[in-house]
Amino acid sequence: MYSDWPSPVVIVSDGAYGVSGFPGDSPTPAGLADWYRSHVEEWSKAATGETTLWFWNTEVGWATVHPMLLESGWEYVGCNIWDKGIAHVSGNTNSKTLRKFPVVTEVCAQYVKAPKFSVGGRVLGIKEWLRWEWERSGLPLSRSNEACGVRSAATRKYLTKDHVWYFPPPEAFQRLLIWRIIDATSEPGDVVWEPFGGLCTAAVVCADSGRECYSAELLPEYHAAAVQRLKDNFQLRLV
Repeated sequence: MYSDWPSPVVIVSDGAYGVSGFPGDSPTPAGLADWYRSHVEEWSKAATGETTLWFWNTEVGWATVHPMLLESGWEYVGCNIWDKGIAHVSGNTNSKTLRKFPVVTEVCAQYVKAPKFSVGGRVLGIKEWLRWEWERSGLPLSRSNEACGVRSAATRKYLTKDHVWYFPPPEAFQRLLIWRIIDATSEPGDVVWEPFGGLCTAAVVCADSGRECYSAELLPEYHAAAVQRLKDNFQLRLV
């Protein structure tokens, strides 16, 4: 059915656990990577940079599938533990015969589809690509705060090369890109057109940087959201 479904924002996977839980589920987790492989291939084809995968399994089942998810381009975010509590225990499973504590937990691991960009024969992640794009423009890093509309931290958070990098929120990501093209090709006081406004990010950037922007949007819901966005941030003449 995957080919008939639209691209997902969220995938919730609660399939085979390797515990003989349903017909077709193996009795051990040893073959789970192969069981999931064809599914993961289809998820990877349909997913976008905003897709989140929630992968439910036992601890060992998840650990078995995890390497294959990484190989398929999924980026690990974190693991959440579901403690089912003592009510889940059925019978005396803590005996000399079984020699183990009762299993009362499952894990739900979170992944995102890591965006990849092809640049000059290299494949870059979004962290490396953002930095490369900024350096390619020739703009000083000191202007990144202005681009993001913040007072501080944009360089450290969004354009750093080290481990403290943050994924820019969608609005900051969009502002970084649009601010750069507007700044590079116009001067304060110049007129900018935004004929397909959407949420009118170009208008926001222009209001910040002293340009005169003319934006239009046909869809009522986007128009209303853009007008409210501009009213909340600026004293502008809106129609």
